[in-house]
Amino acid sequence: MTAGDWARRPDARNVVVTGIGPITASGVGVEAFWTGLKTTRSPARLIDRFDVSPFRSKVAIHVDDFDAADHLGARDARRLDRFGQFSVTASQLAL
Repeated sequence: MTAGDWARRPDARNVVVTGIGPITASGVGVEAFWTGLKTTRSPARLIDRFDVSPFRSKVAIHVDDFDAADHLGARDARRLDRFGQFSVTASQLAL
């Protein structure tokens, strides 16, 4: 079944996006996201978190100013890896 087939089903439901929860190099939340979009300076920089010698790319955009405990509490922040922390926080911000 393709996406088009799915959309034509009689029981298909519409989806409406009503919020965003950005976690970016510019900061966390909508205000920081918009501010980052308006700047002309790229947040890309050399990767310094791990050895990049096996990889062709040496540049990335880091998310430095994110403390999961500020959004999830210390206990939940410890239980999740960084990807999970981003996912749960972004979902909460979007609501």
